[in-house]
This record gives sequence, structure tokens and C-alpha cells, in this order.
Amino acid sequence: MAAYQSFDVTLLSGAIGAEIDGLDLSRPLSNQQAADLHQAFLDYKVVFLRDQEMTPDQQEAVGRLFGDLTGIPFVKSLDGYPAITEIVKEPDEQNTYNFGGAWLPE
Repeated sequence: MAAYQSFDVTLLSGAIGAEIDGLDLSRPLSNQQAADLHQAFLDYKVVFLRDQEMTPDQQEAVGRLFGDLTGIPFVKSLDGYPAITEIVKEPDEQNTYNFGGAWLPE
């Protein structure tokens, strides 16, 4: 895998997934940061950037680094942002299925 100049990467498994530390996605990324982030996605297929606080506009800006944005026609999007779907699992929903619920560890 590539070495990244603008952040640290921790491999999460032998086959797929990495955690990226050292990027604040609420701020505009430099060309180097954007290129490194895109390359990390290509290298690891799934990347996690934890504890990011972003506005919908900032989320869309980051999403565009990976291609065109599209909405999911059968899922309600965030008002004014057709490509953003809020995924929430409330504490009382531990034993119920919700959109994206299968992505989280039990």
C-alpha cells in the first residue's frame, strides 16, 4: 500500500478497511490531502474517519472527491440535500432492524 503524506492510516483487517487519523473533513482539504484520501480509499476499499463534525455542505464536498453524488430514490434524504441520508439507531432500537443497522457490531 502507498505511504500517505497528509495523515496516518491504521489497517483494520488483512483484506479490507483502514482507519484514517489526522484529517479534519470540516475544513477544505489541500490537493495532497484529497489525493491521499482518494488513494487510501482505492487501497483499502473502506475507510473510516471517526469523530468528524461536518455540515451537509461539507459532507457533499468530501463526497464529490469520490465522484458524482446521487440520492437513493426509495429513502428520504436530508431536506435540501438529496444525496445525504441520515442513518440513526436510537438506544431503544437495539433489537430492531433499521437502515444501516447491520453495519454496526452487536
